[in-house]
Amino acid sequence: MAQAVRFHVGAKSSAPIDELALDFIPLPRISPDTPGREVLAATLPMAVVKGIRATCEAAGCEFVSLGLTPIAISQLIARADDSATPTSVFGASLVVFRHHSRIEISVLRQGHLVFSHATRLTMDDPKQAQQAIVSEVSRAMVALNGLQTGVKIERAWMLVESEDNEFATESLRTRLGCDVRSLDPFTLVDCDMSASELPPDRSEFAGPIGLLLAQAESRVPTLDFVNPRKPPVKRNVRKQRATAIA
Repeated sequence: MAQAVRFHVGAKSSAPIDELALDFIPLPRISPDTPGREVLAATLPMAVVKGIRATCEAAGCEFVSLGLTPIAISQLIARADDSATPTSVFGASLVVFRHHSRIEISVLRQGHLVFSHATRLTMDDPKQAQQAIVSEVSRAMVALNGLQTGVKIERAWMLVESEDNEFATESLRTRLGCDVRSLDPFTLVDCDMSASELPPDRSEFAGPIGLLLAQAESRVPTLDFVNPRKPPVKRNVRKQRATAIA
């Protein structure tokens, strides 16, 4: 599978495959009769990976893992949504995450990331920003339906600033027709809050916390550009055969 994914990504990529860091996640089968296997593949320019590695080494840190925010946040959703199960194999969760001006909208099906869309907000007014978030969710849903994934949003999670997000929450609840919940990433971990003062927007820590949880106890498949999936190593049984023949 790793070789097949690398071949298909290389055929569709505008950059040479040797200049890209590549990893992928096999997605759950919707039906046992479905031929082939769907995967989620992601690439990152090798120059970016080398730059991050150089920064870590200069800071005296070991470069252990490199992933993506939507994948890291899926670790949080897997823990917050542990008691809730989709009503069907098409049941999915929508995740809206904001980090400063960047908005990431992701769709998780059975804990696996199947779609992600990111953009940046250009307005400073909180009410306009909330309206822009709702508009971006609508655009993402149109793009998702165009992929013919057949997913149905059954839950939505908001990881945005708690201030002035009531409009976006109510609008998404009406737009999607499902329960919309806010998630504080610090409710899922034990931490010492006396070390320093945390900013009012705790959602910006969602990515780092998700990455740490993936290293400690991963509950869903994750992407890692430092340790990507590789073809299984074929066993060399010549020595065993020679011993048996002797």
